[in-house]
Amino acid sequence: MALKYCLLLTFATFVRAVDSQNKTVISVTVPETGKAYFTSPNYPQNYPKGTLVEYNVLTSKGNLFYVGLLFDVVDFELDSGSFYGQVFCEDDFVNITEVVTAKGRSSSTKDDDTPKNRKLCGPQTSPLRIATKSNSAIVRFQTGFAGPSFKGFNMSVEALIRPNNTVKVPASGKVFITSDNYPVADYFPNQGSVYYVKGPEGTQIEFDTIDFKVDGLGGFGELRDYVHLSEGSGNKSIAARVLLGGRSYYGTEGPKKLRSTKSEVILYFKSGLINTKPCGFNISAEVVH
Repeated sequence: MALKYCLLLTFATFVRAVDSQNKTVISVTVPETGKAYFTSPNYPQNYPKGTLVEYNVLTSKGNLFYVGLLFDVVDFELDSGSFYGQVFCEDDFVNITEVVTAKGRSSSTKDDDTPKNRKLCGPQTSPLRIATKSNSAIVRFQTGFAGPSFKGFNMSVEALIRPNNTVKVPASGKVFITSDNYPVADYFPNQGSVYYVKGPEGTQIEFDTIDFKVDGLGGFGELRDYVHLSEGSGNKSIAARVLLGGRSYYGTEGPKKLRSTKSEVILYFKSGLINTKPCGFNISAEVVH
């Protein structure tokens, strides 16, 4: 599988233009399979100072199965600059900003410290992965006029695929239910994901934890990120359903040999506004008689 995947790697085709403010714009097209790569100017030689480059990253097609982009740092070395520059990335930096399309218009999200906007500066070590929730992003590379320059960066980007949220459990064997981006990157904050787990009629389903790291309780003891499992396919709301096992699952404690009484189960995963220890989960499901 690894060899097959490596053969699919595709280098980006760059389309260059310079606007009236001496900003270089580079279009990076992400292929349907595999990765695209983009680098700082002159890489692996030192980048020029006083540089402003914007890489417009977009999937090759508006595929409904794409749920976002996954950036991977291959090599990264920028000037660390002053102490202030190190803390706030104000000297030489790379800034990844999601692009949100609304009413036919594209606009970049606000410059803040949420996953919609991520700044990198100084030296960074691989693996370092950054996931976005949109199919397009702007990567801004900016350098100051003073201070030394370094070799810059080499980054890859690939499309994240939307999971199929209807999980069919076969009469024999196991299926595996995972959080978004697992295991390549952390799950997204502020999400509510519903998985409809269905086995053959008249059977029961047993759930078991393979891997479980979910940022659970907040600083005041509030439940922030959690997994619920409940039975049935009716119209009851998630909150009104009776929980399998009588509890929520969070932290590092997922369901263990948890058995349903029916052939249909809803697995609901909720993540809070802020993830301090995110990772994800992998839960197996199999039919028992």
